[in-house]
Amino acid sequence: MTVRPIYADEAGAFNAALDAHHWLGHRLTGQVLRYAAELDGRWVALIGFGSAALSCAARDRMLGWDRGQQHARLTRIANNQRFCVLPEGRIPNLASAVLARTLRRVSGDYLAVHGHRVLAVETFTDPARHTGACYAAANFTLLGQTSGYSRTAGTWRHHGSVKNVWWYPLYRDLPAVLSSPFPHPLLTPEDRSVAAWIDVNTLPFTGTGGLTAALEPLTDPRQPRGIRHVIVSSLVMAVAAALGNSGKSFRSVGTYVADLDQHQLERLGARWHPVQRRWVAPHEATLRRHIQMIDADEADALIGRWILSLVRAGRITTDQAWILIALDGKVLKGSWEELKSQQVKLFSALIHGEGVIVGQRKVPADTTEVTQVTGLIDAIAGAPPAAALPASAGPDPDPDAAAFQAGDLEGLAFTADALHVHHDNLRAIFHRGGEFTITVKGNQPKLRKALAALFPVPVGQDPPHHTTYDRGHGRIELRSIWVTPHVAGIGFPGVFQAYRIHRETFDLAQNPIREPETVYGISTWTPWQASAADILAANRGHWGIENREHYVRDRTFDEDRSQIRTGSSPQVMATIKNTAISILRLIDCTNIADGMERLARRPQRVLALLGA
Repeated sequence: MTVRPIYADEAGAFNAALDAHHWLGHRLTGQVLRYAAELDGRWVALIGFGSAALSCAARDRMLGWDRGQQHARLTRIANNQRFCVLPEGRIPNLASAVLARTLRRVSGDYLAVHGHRVLAVETFTDPARHTGACYAAANFTLLGQTSGYSRTAGTWRHHGSVKNVWWYPLYRDLPAVLSSPFPHPLLTPEDRSVAAWIDVNTLPFTGTGGLTAALEPLTDPRQPRGIRHVIVSSLVMAVAAALGNSGKSFRSVGTYVADLDQHQLERLGARWHPVQRRWVAPHEATLRRHIQMIDADEADALIGRWILSLVRAGRITTDQAWILIALDGKVLKGSWEELKSQQVKLFSALIHGEGVIVGQRKVPADTTEVTQVTGLIDAIAGAPPAAALPASAGPDPDPDAAAFQAGDLEGLAFTADALHVHHDNLRAIFHRGGEFTITVKGNQPKLRKALAALFPVPVGQDPPHHTTYDRGHGRIELRSIWVTPHVAGIGFPGVFQAYRIHRETFDLAQNPIREPETVYGISTWTPWQASAADILAANRGHWGIENREHYVRDRTFDEDRSQIRTGSSPQVMATIKNTAISILRLIDCTNIADGMERLARRPQRVLALLGA
């Protein structure tokens, strides 16, 4: 026996069969799907689905949702409005078998036809006509009975015919999903792959998992005598100000904190004044001193590990084996080193997809961001600054080095631009259990020449292993990738695959916008860990750090015009902005500016997000 959706030209026969054999006829309402069960080429049963009942007390009590959630999420429930076993199907257990086969496919069919999955199926049976035994046999749950009302043309009418209410969840823990305060990944649009990774309802924003608890180990450089305001509280208040659209300067932070009421000050850890008997907000000058004096790298590490823990807690699937982290630097154009000889440059780490920042370090004026890689991954991994790697006989990995902090980067994969093709840094990542995928350009001419030799067939004469075609922003981008595992002799630690990527960009009339570009790269992923499509996605996802961190800080926080420059304050203020961006991204906010404006009107929500 098979169960399939009916074809368009079969609708007449479907309706006629229901009119002849079902007491309610063929009329279905709402988002409709029609199925036929076939046995030996003959229809033996018909089943029809439509939209769920607008109101059902037994169902709504079980789900525990409010009216707003009910109206927003009711489309995720389908109603089995018709089920008819035809005379040819009077076979023992056939009805429950038809239901079981239909329920296995109905969610995917709703996605294909109506653009969203259904998460549960409900139905009503009339106890005066039948007991509903086939639904019980198919593992439906009897929730209770209706109150005998029907709704026609927007009005309710009492007909007195009580029905039994049956329920079948297609996913686990469905009441928690449909009544969740934040949108659950199962409720997000199906084409939003980013949101599908994060279940915000599992993130420990409140209680012991909040930001204040995460910052408790932060070192206070002041002498104990005379301390009035807690330095951790000042930092959390600054993050709250950034979430409330007031994090562009010390003045805006001070104004935001000064406007907090007593309840908000208490939750954010403000000082209790024993004489005035009230909570006292720190002055703008106090907030400024606290931000200038704290160890910026320590604060970055504590906040970054807190954000990373939220991402790990919120991932609801194990299909993705790695958390991809992009490494890149950003110059603060308005902030200069104290000697005014060079602009401040920050080197940060952003998680692909989620778009949250989990680490940041200041690049000293006399060096480049390459020197900050090991310190940044130490902060991300939660390890103290490490000793040098064991010496090796050459560029290939030393087998004895495997014990070096083994596994503290397990599950993390890093992407970076060609500047970071550096033996020591890549060896540090690989030996600590991490992976990397990195582009190679002219700064490594010998390596680039060796990689080009692995792909002797010119582009256009060799079918690519994977191709993507993207249209948007007035242009079309075509990307093709070729991958090879034959990388012996390349001389970089842990490399298992090399790749070539060819990019072409056109306008909407298929006219080239820029010259085609071919780049090469290396990856520690083995062929069974990552396909060509995975490597291409990682390569493209790396540049999300420009749009999702650098651009947002420049445009939304106006960072390039900021003239904060004393002590560690440029880095700490950047960390505060990164934290606000990350929290907003974790609650599925796609427009950071809009999210901050909304939170500015809802300070209690800000406190909840910070765990205060």
